[in-house]
Amino acid sequence: MKKEHLNMPQQVNAYALLLAGGSGTRLWPVSRDLYPKQLVRFIENRSLLQHTALRLSSVFESNRLKIVCGTNHVNDVTSDMAEMQMDHAQMIINEPCGRNTAPAILLGALRISQTHPDAVIFVFPADHVIDRMSQFYEKINLANQLAQEGHIVTFGIEPEYPETGYGYIEASEMKVGHGYQIKQFVEKPDLITARKYIEAGNFYWNAGMFAFKVSVLLKSFETHCPEMLHSLKDMLDEKILDTESYQSLESISFDYAIMEKIDNGVVLPADFQWSDIGSWKALYEFLPKDSQKNVTIGNKNNILMQKTQNCLAMGQKRLIVMNQLKNIALIDTPDALFVSDINHSRDAKDAVAFLQAHGRDEHIAHVNQRKPWGEITVLDNQPDCVVSKYNIHSGCEMSTLKNTLYLKQWHFIKGHGVVHIDNNETPIHAGEHITIESGMIVSCENHSMDPLVFIEMATALESSASDEMFFE
Repeated sequence: MKKEHLNMPQQVNAYALLLAGGSGTRLWPVSRDLYPKQLVRFIENRSLLQHTALRLSSVFESNRLKIVCGTNHVNDVTSDMAEMQMDHAQMIINEPCGRNTAPAILLGALRISQTHPDAVIFVFPADHVIDRMSQFYEKINLANQLAQEGHIVTFGIEPEYPETGYGYIEASEMKVGHGYQIKQFVEKPDLITARKYIEAGNFYWNAGMFAFKVSVLLKSFETHCPEMLHSLKDMLDEKILDTESYQSLESISFDYAIMEKIDNGVVLPADFQWSDIGSWKALYEFLPKDSQKNVTIGNKNNILMQKTQNCLAMGQKRLIVMNQLKNIALIDTPDALFVSDINHSRDAKDAVAFLQAHGRDEHIAHVNQRKPWGEITVLDNQPDCVVSKYNIHSGCEMSTLKNTLYLKQWHFIKGHGVVHIDNNETPIHAGEHITIESGMIVSCENHSMDPLVFIEMATALESSASDEMFFE
């Protein structure tokens, strides 16, 4: 991937609204509900969200970068932005639950309108990748001009091949500045139809990127989605933006709710390299390849390709050997292995549907879970016993938890601190252990300069395999 800061482009007087929702099921088993693809570090040890924020920081002032994300992802998004030394205090707009892109965009626009009621807002998915940066920044300036004139602009990516995984935008012959009036949006086509779109020359990939004035957008919602607009306004005015209230909003995409109904929509053709990284195949196509057209992600010292071509391999800890293979995606995680013909790797979403239908949880979280205070790694998970490793950062205190159904023993192996059990404090050091009985309310605080590390052995007190341990 090319460096993102070769030349500093001219800044635009506008806001950038990043949409950081979704679960990216086509990128399972790496992308999961609690760790979706925008947080995954596929490229240059940065998350897709970090790449997007860095890319936009060249053209938008740091205090005009906003991120809409779900409650479950606020801590990870905050950590990503802090790592980039970006001021995240006023950056994050917390969406109580996912309701598709129309409510998310409207929520961001209403928040921004509270201080800048006639601002121009650019909307970008947080999990897309872009190259050819000079062309990208040029299109931002052109889109800004169109938005200032009262148009709602969508970026149309000039298609490089007949892709069947993207929606398309058909442009009319009516020129509007450097763009065209939108004729129609079309769903993901079959291959024959996609080829016809390419031959026609006036069809563009729908990248889900927009630009508009807040006032223009709100008028469009007033006309086409008044119930959503008034409901969300009431929630913000009465400060009751909770899950129950927000869930009452219609779950609908911005294209369906607004773009397909307005007459001031403009598609701006864009010739920068773009991908939504919507599947393992899309990620493979975007990344640089070796002499055998293979791509490796993760710990490359543990990935060996023998007489193998056109393959993608991702893994960290275990040794992966691929021998005499072609067109294969192999994705290794501690609790799940996904192997597929790379051209059908989108079917990872079907595996997620299977897991959901059968009550399995490998689509929800990884065995390693990041927390604001450190991380938890599940080492072994059996019906009657769960073994986990806790790592608490220096000076941090883990969230308070109430233990039920399990008898827990904490064996401390590094650092020192204090364990809070109910209303009592117990100093603890490496080499010591403590027992936590059912019903106790407990937390642990690290007083050392190094991480405080302990192993938890949780033994079930009942036949239930459910871990009824709750963090407050």
